Amino acid sequence: LKPINGGGWRLGKANWVQEQGLLSFIVIGKTDPQDWVVDSNVFVRSEWGSGPEVLTTVYSKLKVKFTVKNGVTARPAITSYVWSCDGSNAMIAWQSAPILGYNAIVVPESELHATEDIVRTITKEQNGVTMDVAEFTLPAGAINEDCSMYFEVLEESIPELVTSQTRYRQMASFVGALDSVIMAIYFDGSSFSMENFEHCGGKGVNAVYDLNLDMTIGLAVDAASLRSAGGCYRTETNTAEICVPSYVGMYNWQDNFFQWREGENIDYTSIGATAVEYQTSDFRTIVFSAIATPQCCDYNGLARACGDKICQESQGASTASSPGVLGDGTLSKMPTLATSARPTLTSITGLGSYHTEASSGTLNYKMRSGWTDVCILDASGACTTSQTEWFSPRFLHATAAVSATRVLIYGGIGCASTNPSTSFCDSIGGVLSDLWELDTLKVGQLPGSDGKVISPMTLLETSPQLSGMTGMILTPLEDVDHRILMFGGSSNPYVLNLLNGTSPGKAVYAGRNDTEVFEYRNILFRAAKAENQTVSTVGAISGHVAVANSTTVVLFGGYNFNSLSSAVYTYTISAANPSLGLSGVTFQAEGPAARAYPGLVKPDDTSILMYGGTYNQEGVADLWELDLKTQHWNILHSSDADGVPRKIVHAAFKAWYQDGQTYLIVQGGINKGYQSGVTFTGGPGNLAQGLSVDHHLSNHADDWSAKPNVFFWTTSKEGTPRVSNWFGFWPRAQADAADWMPCCYPIYVDQPFDETCPTAKRGVGCAPQDRCMHTLEVGTFTAGQNSMIMYGGLDNSGNVLRDFWRIDVESKIEVKDYFLVISGFNSTTFPLAIFQALALDGFGLSNCPPEAANDIYRTIVMDMPEVPVQPAVFLQFRMVSSVFQGCLAKLYEAQGTYEGVVASTNLTGSTVDVNSQYNRMGENGDTVEMKTYIYPYDATVQCKDRCVRGWCQYDDFNDTDSRWQEPEVSTETNYNGEFIRCGGDGTTHTLDENGVGGQCGTGYTCSHPGNRHGHNSIRVSVQGQAECLLTFGGEVGNFHDAPEITNEAHIGCFSATALTFTRLPTTAGTLSVPNVDAARTYPSNYWASPAPRRDASVAMMGNTGSENGRLLVFGGFANAVGYSSRSPVKDYLEAADYGVNAFNDLWYLDLNLLTVECARTAMCTSLLTWHQVDVPGGSSRPLERWGAGIVLDPQDNLYVMGGARFDATTKSYGQLDDTYLYQMRDPFYKYCAATGSGLRSAKAGVPAHFYIKCTDIFGLDPTTAKFKVDIEGDVIAGGGRINPTPFAVGTPGLYKVEFRLLKVGTYTITVNVGRGGDEYMEGIAGVEPQTTRYNDVFEFVVSATNPTKSMSEDVTVTPGDTDPRVSGANGEFLTASSAGVVGSFSVTARDSFENKRPGGDTVNALMNLWDVANGRAVDESADPQTGTVDDNRDGQFTVSYRLTRAGIYRLDLEIANSLAAQAPYLLLVHSDVAVPEKTFVFGSLLYVKQGDASNIFAQTRDRYGNYIRVDPVTYPEGIENVLFELCKEPLGNNTDPEANLACAGGEEEQG
Repeated sequence: LKPINGGGWRLGKANWVQEQGLLSFIVIGKTDPQDWVVDSNVFVRSEWGSGPEVLTTVYSKLKVKFTVKNGVTARPAITSYVWSCDGSNAMIAWQSAPILGYNAIVVPESELHATEDIVRTITKEQNGVTMDVAEFTLPAGAINEDCSMYFEVLEESIPELVTSQTRYRQMASFVGALDSVIMAIYFDGSSFSMENFEHCGGKGVNAVYDLNLDMTIGLAVDAASLRSAGGCYRTETNTAEICVPSYVGMYNWQDNFFQWREGENIDYTSIGATAVEYQTSDFRTIVFSAIATPQCCDYNGLARACGDKICQESQGASTASSPGVLGDGTLSKMPTLATSARPTLTSITGLGSYHTEASSGTLNYKMRSGWTDVCILDASGACTTSQTEWFSPRFLHATAAVSATRVLIYGGIGCASTNPSTSFCDSIGGVLSDLWELDTLKVGQLPGSDGKVISPMTLLETSPQLSGMTGMILTPLEDVDHRILMFGGSSNPYVLNLLNGTSPGKAVYAGRNDTEVFEYRNILFRAAKAENQTVSTVGAISGHVAVANSTTVVLFGGYNFNSLSSAVYTYTISAANPSLGLSGVTFQAEGPAARAYPGLVKPDDTSILMYGGTYNQEGVADLWELDLKTQHWNILHSSDADGVPRKIVHAAFKAWYQDGQTYLIVQGGINKGYQSGVTFTGGPGNLAQGLSVDHHLSNHADDWSAKPNVFFWTTSKEGTPRVSNWFGFWPRAQADAADWMPCCYPIYVDQPFDETCPTAKRGVGCAPQDRCMHTLEVGTFTAGQNSMIMYGGLDNSGNVLRDFWRIDVESKIEVKDYFLVISGFNSTTFPLAIFQALALDGFGLSNCPPEAANDIYRTIVMDMPEVPVQPAVFLQFRMVSSVFQGCLAKLYEAQGTYEGVVASTNLTGSTVDVNSQYNRMGENGDTVEMKTYIYPYDATVQCKDRCVRGWCQYDDFNDTDSRWQEPEVSTETNYNGEFIRCGGDGTTHTLDENGVGGQCGTGYTCSHPGNRHGHNSIRVSVQGQAECLLTFGGEVGNFHDAPEITNEAHIGCFSATALTFTRLPTTAGTLSVPNVDAARTYPSNYWASPAPRRDASVAMMGNTGSENGRLLVFGGFANAVGYSSRSPVKDYLEAADYGVNAFNDLWYLDLNLLTVECARTAMCTSLLTWHQVDVPGGSSRPLERWGAGIVLDPQDNLYVMGGARFDATTKSYGQLDDTYLYQMRDPFYKYCAATGSGLRSAKAGVPAHFYIKCTDIFGLDPTTAKFKVDIEGDVIAGGGRINPTPFAVGTPGLYKVEFRLLKVGTYTITVNVGRGGDEYMEGIAGVEPQTTRYNDVFEFVVSATNPTKSMSEDVTVTPGDTDPRVSGANGEFLTASSAGVVGSFSVTARDSFENKRPGGDTVNALMNLWDVANGRAVDESADPQTGTVDDNRDGQFTVSYRLTRAGIYRLDLEIANSLAAQAPYLLLVHSDVAVPEKTFVFGSLLYVKQGDASNIFAQTRDRYGNYIRVDPVTYPEGIENVLFELCKEPLGNNTDPEANLACAGGEEEQG
């Protein structure tokens, strides 16, 4: 190691890191700064060694050469790279190609021009054998004179190339001998100039790169590798390995596409090649290699093999009988191959032909089986159009396979209406609650013999009936076909909102009474039972995914309540209850800290940007993005990031859109916050002079150390996060010192210009005063281009401003930092003034425009010792880029000495050398700020151009003579009948541009808004014809004076020469507004307006080309009650302990009656009305605040973020970090009413309904709706409540509620509307006339005085039709009686749901003596006995009967001629007691023979002749005492039964 030019050097100890393969060392020495070694035409690998090699020129002072050799032990290939670092730690990625080439060819120029071709061969010895590896052939005359050639062969293939793709995408491999790769072919000229380098090539169009003749490059091929490169497989018997050879060819490496490109003839003819060649005249290709590819891979649709199978291509024999031949001629055992009849579809036309043939049945091959249409078939096998036994259309439902043939379908979102011809959903309906089962075994079955269709769908009932749900998961259990578990779900269609791009709404459940929590359901669908439980500590999870095994269910992502989440929950199936089973932690993203006065903007439909604001009177300068789809905050930069605006408070913020980008602008404000006794006391920064000082206002100081006080930010959502930059924003032209006093100062003091300021210079180059608490608004106010209007505010002394300025944001121009190196001077001898003069002269190369003097500034001069020609200076200067291109760009393209340029300066005789080789990096420059034109509006009466004016308008908008409808008419001579215009200076008013006129008359006031701070300004398009500026509210007085606060609204429209204001005629008034008669009695509606306030938040809603829309006003503050001695903003900034009066009311001013004529000329015909928005929610409404950020999204959802507030309890001021969302186009609870028969009565089990009709707060049809309907009653099973889901029908804003109650009783129906859970919902309270309230005719009206009582209706449910199967009978005589006894029992008539009927049914009781053994009547010809039925008129019937014949009867009970009450019954009629007169004796009575046994029987009977029958098992002795007597004759004559004498007193035979 030695220096190029000798001298002392020291080599540091080398450090080797084996794990990284890194060898590093340090060389310390000194080089001659003027002596550079220049190596031209060197290939350097770009992108820090990972990119392609490029040809470049290298400047160096040190050359290092070292050798890397392989060790004796075999190891994987190593690709080494070289980098070097200079003393500044800058990495120089040169000479970074692999350095393990083992052989090279250098063809010197002396041999390149012989008359014969030059052939060079590279050989390598391995295992004692010398092998030719590569060959290079250069035809005579292929290269010009004075050039040499170099190429090398690498020992191993480069890793980045090995892993890259060839044109064939599978199993390509390197098969060059010894894995050789030719690398780094290039030519070298005899000198380093581009001219000589070009001389090496040919003389064609691409002479720099092309040879005169093709050179040939050859590589040897490893034949052994080639024979198996197509893949091998071993036979099943493991006796042979069959390999497929590959194609082989020379490939070159394409850096642009990072892939190999094949040469010619790489097909089946290349099989068996021993070498490959490549011919080229283009030496830009730097890598060649021999690569093998399988015979047939997945390419061009030919088939696939790639080693384990083979295929035949079109070049060879491809008949069906040809065998497939594998490596070395082995015949394959595979079947012969034939071309498929399936078409190769390569165009839309071909696809269309395929579909035509398929539908006509003319295909010559069998199609694969496709999808089966699941439907109900009619007798012809076609799907029926009317599928009554079918589930309704839906999406976001849940399914689960509960067996091999059955699938359950539950819930989801239904359709309000469906196109009958397409079955597509026309409009979205409500959330569904039904459960269906699909039986795949019934799919495709034709109707039965009875003609009844067979549906594969069955509706499953559960008890209790579950409420509707969407976004849930159904999980079947292993080896269980009757039970499923349901996890999560919500009645809120959050996923639908996500698909629609609408906001899910604000919903916070923690610590609040909210029912939207996690749900678990255990559904035993075979037993028609369901169990529902909740976990109150976890919000509703919906739209998630799940996976389960036999013990655990894992839930991931979806919506956690109303926010997309990446939370993971696990549920243990065996847990005793869901609270114990569910566990997991949700991820909560960190959002912006609390703040007031944030800047909000909505750059697109899915996000909101929030910039900066105020925290404890200190500035915040961070930028956040809220993703409305995920409700996730993402910080784009912090307050302390480089290049962001200063931390200022009470600055003006605005955003606008241009050329697909969002621009944010921040202007003015108080540096580092307000400080009592310092701020608003004058001092630095006043009138745009001096530097910015802490606690004073920001200014436009134009020096190196100051930052601009106007910043703007651009964004485009092309990447994540957003691409964004902040730039300073400066006036394009600035008045010089001589012009400032006559041409700028009058603007600040409302004085007319005099003749000392030429007309062309008036206001030109002037900058607005330093200010805070002002407004900016952007619109196409003038000439159809974007411009920004600045208005009002407070100056450094706390005085209120009334001036207007226009900033041309569309004509903004870039300012860049450029760099220039000039020799001949050092930093102390080079005068900046001379540089300014030279630059304006363009160094003699081009002339700069006169205004360029203002466009070269902020120049820094430093010594540049690195430049060979010393002394030298490094100049950094800031310049408008467009001016630079016209003035100095040519300087960077040239180099040399500019003696003639400086001849006229005090540098005469000096040498100015511009070193262009060091200036290239500074030629393009970096954008650092922007400039544009800023113009003031002239408020004086002498104004002729860019004027700001008003009209003399009548103060009282309730004047009975309607004098407010036109401006004051002049009575001056020569101007009689003309309307009086007034200047904006607040004192003198004029009739014309010459200043003739006077003050506004009595009762009239100038409509110019005048002094204002803490106000609002917003753009509004009037009738789509005029782009105007609307101002509202604010404070009129100075910071240190008594307060004057207003609620007036002014609108200013632009013409070619003036901005003219009109005070809007509104239904507004307050005694603290000037020019209101305190003694007058005003109509009550005159005061229907927002109270006077400052620092309110405003937004425009619905301002389109066809409608003016509405001005929304939220919050703000004024003086605390009883404290009005000083400005409320001073109370706030100095933290007065009595506080301020803050508001949280929301108002809108309806601008739809505003005409262009009224806005421009004050010729108005209609009053504009204020309306206070009755925001529902109670405690969920935003707290009182001011300085909040508000923004509307495309669905007119209003977002309210942050703000300042006063806590009366702690007597402290603070900031809020909350975000509120108000869906302004949702139904408004006071404008919703219900009607329908279902509100009064219903029949058990029969569907009932009622309707809900709603409008939004503006009386318009709502765009979306969220209801909660509660039907409560003590007889409802499972908790006493059902919640049917309303769905939209027909007319916008009309919804239908269907329900079915099963039990008789009185129920209470309530309807709530709103989003985000119970706390954010209100009961509907609209008015429906009593005459139509309970029918289906809707006549909704809005009461003049809004009702405050929510609707609550009691509905009476009457029994349904009698169901004989459910009806019952009761009584002991239902199954047993005795002959001759009158028996009775009761029959209770019930409907299908066991409700007692009120009576009136036809009930019959029929009794037939029954032969039980044979199951038929004893006498089938006999008429049945009937019972007597008495109707008790309470659903109970008494049946009486009397049967005299004993026996078993069949008792049939009928209701409406249908068998009822679980009949038939078997009725057992017992015999009555025995009576002697019906008892008879039989047996051997007359033929008794002495000595022989004789039998005598007595048959007892009751009075009806029924045999007395008893059970011999129960009564073996019988139940009667029968006494047998054998008497001798004659009998006795005592017949007295009391005597009880045997044989009546005669002689009894003993035996």
